[in-house]
Amino acid sequence: MHKIFSFKGITRNTDNLMVSEGECLDIVNMRMKDGVLVPMPKLSQVIKFVPALAQVYWHELAQCYLGIMENANGRIMVFDKDWTSVKDADGESFYIDGVPEIRNIEFLGYVACCMTVEGLYYLLYSNGRYLFLGERPPMPVLNISTESIVESVTTDVEYEHNTTKGVEVSWAYNSKGYFDEAITTLNKKGYYIDRAMFCFALRLFDGSYIAVSPVMYVSDESRIMDVMRDEYNLVAEPVGNSIPSRYKVKVLGMKPTFSFTELRLGNWKNIVVGIDIFTTGSIMGKKVVPHRKDSAAGDGVYDDKDFKELYTEVSEASHYYRVAECDIEGNLVFSVDDVSLTNLVLQQSLSYERCSYSSYVPECSYVFNNRLHIGAVRELFCKGHNSMMLSFPNGGNGTIERVCTKTKIRTIVGVSVVSREYENVTVVLKNGVYELPPLLSYPDSRAFEMTVYLFFNGYAYSRTFQLVAHRFLNQAQYLNRTLLGYTVAVRGAFQNGAVLSVLTDEELLSVFSRRPGSYELVYSTTDGVWMLDGEPFYGADNASVKLVYSDRLLADGDTIFVTITENSDDSNSDIANIAFDSSWATLRSDQLDLEEYMPYEERMNVLKVSSVDNPFSFPAQCTYTPSHSRIVALASNTVALSQGQFGQHPLYVFCGDGIWAMSVDTSGAMAYLASYPLSREVCVNADSVCGVDSGVVFVGEQGVMLISGGKIKNLSSCMVDNSGAVRILNDTVIRGIASMMRLSDVGENGSFTEYMSKASVIYLPEHTEVLFYSTDYLYSYLLSLQSGVWTRLGTKAKGIVKGCRRLYLFSTDLGWTTVSTINGDPSGENKAFLVTRPHLWGSKMYKRITTLMLHAYVKPYYSEGAVVVDRTPGLACYLFGSNDGVNYKLLSGFETIKETQDIILPFYPTQSYRYFVFVVCGEMKAGSVLTGIEVEVQPAWNKRIGL
Repeated sequence: MHKIFSFKGITRNTDNLMVSEGECLDIVNMRMKDGVLVPMPKLSQVIKFVPALAQVYWHELAQCYLGIMENANGRIMVFDKDWTSVKDADGESFYIDGVPEIRNIEFLGYVACCMTVEGLYYLLYSNGRYLFLGERPPMPVLNISTESIVESVTTDVEYEHNTTKGVEVSWAYNSKGYFDEAITTLNKKGYYIDRAMFCFALRLFDGSYIAVSPVMYVSDESRIMDVMRDEYNLVAEPVGNSIPSRYKVKVLGMKPTFSFTELRLGNWKNIVVGIDIFTTGSIMGKKVVPHRKDSAAGDGVYDDKDFKELYTEVSEASHYYRVAECDIEGNLVFSVDDVSLTNLVLQQSLSYERCSYSSYVPECSYVFNNRLHIGAVRELFCKGHNSMMLSFPNGGNGTIERVCTKTKIRTIVGVSVVSREYENVTVVLKNGVYELPPLLSYPDSRAFEMTVYLFFNGYAYSRTFQLVAHRFLNQAQYLNRTLLGYTVAVRGAFQNGAVLSVLTDEELLSVFSRRPGSYELVYSTTDGVWMLDGEPFYGADNASVKLVYSDRLLADGDTIFVTITENSDDSNSDIANIAFDSSWATLRSDQLDLEEYMPYEERMNVLKVSSVDNPFSFPAQCTYTPSHSRIVALASNTVALSQGQFGQHPLYVFCGDGIWAMSVDTSGAMAYLASYPLSREVCVNADSVCGVDSGVVFVGEQGVMLISGGKIKNLSSCMVDNSGAVRILNDTVIRGIASMMRLSDVGENGSFTEYMSKASVIYLPEHTEVLFYSTDYLYSYLLSLQSGVWTRLGTKAKGIVKGCRRLYLFSTDLGWTTVSTINGDPSGENKAFLVTRPHLWGSKMYKRITTLMLHAYVKPYYSEGAVVVDRTPGLACYLFGSNDGVNYKLLSGFETIKETQDIILPFYPTQSYRYFVFVVCGEMKAGSVLTGIEVEVQPAWNKRIGL
């Protein structure tokens, strides 16, 4: 029987009777090229340097390598394209500090997006160097100073104050027009009436906003010519004593002047292009009402707003209009002169929905369609607005050494608590009393409580404020009011005597922090305290509270019922600063509770997509939940799902329940329109997802898979060892020959499935190959996507340089980093090893080989005349035989150090076996090829076979 066959690559999953001729159990340090096996080039050292690196990334646009140093708290070292360390101005190696522990880096243009354990941090390559941007730009401080004037208008016509001649000559009928004239004149000069609310935002290069300041409440507190805010603002008085008389209208207006301090936006130049200032416009204390309820004659008159209406208008303000713009150095470059509402509505309004205050910690990331995608997001709640929330826009004359805020947020899994600390906060000090602004806010409508701690003069004080969700914005807030009336009702149920007295209403209000509600307090003799909802109640000052004075001892179970309600009469109320008064509790050091609790929300099925070419902004409308399961990885598709749908579903989302495809929104309004399930195949290794020319390669439950368009193909079905042949030959043949030939690390030390569950992947487009490597093993796997051939490489590395088209591997040892690569020759010298599967050639009948030829052209590493160390051959070919498939015996061999072609192995025709295994090994030079085997096989029919 005459057989001629070529080598077909590694195959391990078929029974011996089903083996195709030429299949191999193992091929080490070789690749398939043009149908033949050639030596894989050796890894050659590129550079070795200190320090040791944990991860390395290539930034194509910057032509730089970013190396994350080991045990250096996220310190990043920068190398140029020649692996030369970039130097700073002092000639020392340049480092980037301040980045927390990095999980991954994605590049979008010249921006490096670092996925850290604390959020997204950014680096910008500009003018030949990297600038550390941080998580978001530092917010400057806006200072608002105001000047007030009174605008006067005197009528040319005389009017009756009260007349029976007709409403046309009545001053009440005509006064509104003159007031409007004065208000319009003030508005056109940039003056606001009574009060206004202001905020500012940092505008990015694409027009979106990355950060919005807390809202600042600005009220006109001046008094000019006996004209002052609200009901005394619009004043009309007769000129002279005549009746009828001309009237003089006086309206008070305030004009703000803006200036910024603490500007530290230099590194964000060309990213943050401006600072826009927004306002609600005037919030007046008067409103227009008809002359009579039953008549719409005339334009109406100005009447006082009740406090509830004014309070609601301030607390529910949601439309903010741009009135000024400054550059990042604080210089005014644009302002709106006319601040009337009719003109403000024509200005650009602030969109809060594109502004994010949270920090995102993604488990997977991907750049596609010029957008940064992050999936399986842990959203870290904002710790609170910066100190501007506690400072006055008009400045202050007092300083509090330290302020802390603790905010509680309701989430789907419970209550989260976040805290933030501030130092040297400037506040108003009036008559020896510190005052905070009237408006406290938190940028999440789910927040319901904020506790403010003040530290000064060696003491700590606290007060808790109940936050209310904003009706229109994603914001919770507390707006302070003065002269707020309360009704306190107290009743008790005591077993051992009548109550002689209780605390005063003011004392009870202080104990309960002026929080309306019904409270049932039950006395516990065991603990000696009052219990509220089963917990000891210590009051607002966290001290033991004596609520009653009784003529007898209190008994266990004695109960006090306290009800606090707000009075509906708001006639004496006003929006006012939060004063440091008796309602603040004095705390001991052991009573401080500033610990955070669950300050994040797990959103493992959420995909967030940035704006185009803008990795700093993640619009709310670009947030998706493709599946109800956890997102594992992201990758892009380059092949149409079906005819006529090219690009329809270009993004794959690998989830815990399968693979989903995202359809692109071609209108550009959003990133994607919808998600569609493609397969139930689950990715078990996020590091294995790799985009290739024909689709995406990943490791699934069934092995290494290729998804192309809407089809999925198993690429590793041939690599699963069902017969145990690999283990047997490893123990009996491979390790022995490798040791004899001094070929180290060619044996496998684990199953293929276990290896792939930990492997990382890189695509080599030059040869259309995929390299699988794992730091836990001494070898790697190489898959040719063109031929489907698997081979193995005897190389180990700590990792690869990510983002680089050329294969760079790096390893670390004793604080050193060694970078290696494969030379440009597609075939080069290396220690190659090949072992075929056990061949039966038809059946398990005994047979013998009479002639065997290896079709090859081999150039051993040892040249003519070279000294052979310990007589190790440059090339060795062996034939092994076995009767049971377990115990193998060497039948024939050929060894040489010379250039050889078509090797014929000597053989003894009297030997007969069932199984035959062919082995080739040696250190081969570039140009060597292994083609296949030609063999003559004859059956053996007698007992001479040695059974």
